[in-house]
Amino acid sequence: MKAFVRQEIIAGLQLLCTLRLQGAPPSDGIEATAQGWLIALEPRTAGFDEQLDQGRITKAFQLLAAKTVRWPPPVALIELIPERPRPKQLGHDTKLTKEQKKQGQANLKVIKEMINQVLNKN
Repeated sequence: MKAFVRQEIIAGLQLLCTLRLQGAPPSDGIEATAQGWLIALEPRTAGFDEQLDQGRITKAFQLLAAKTVRWPPPVALIELIPERPRPKQLGHDTKLTKEQKKQGQANLKVIKEMINQVLNKN
């Protein structure tokens, strides 16, 4: 499991422990509980990327803490993990200047010539 994911899960479990929820594990059982959560969340977080996903588990724990009165199972957290933020869309309505269009045509010509040279070598 990636370090940032593990850190967010541990911090989230600490948050839940401070709330003293009904059904919470005893203080001497929290390490075993944390191991169980880490195992349960491993498949769901295996593809997480630090740049794209950091904070998603923390946000889910915040939502979970705000709405629960009993100690939750890992699936309750999984259901609250927000979607990965979508990348910004590239603008496609940009108007090219005449010089940019001319340069683009020149670039295409060079590329076509390179392709033809490669094809003609065989």
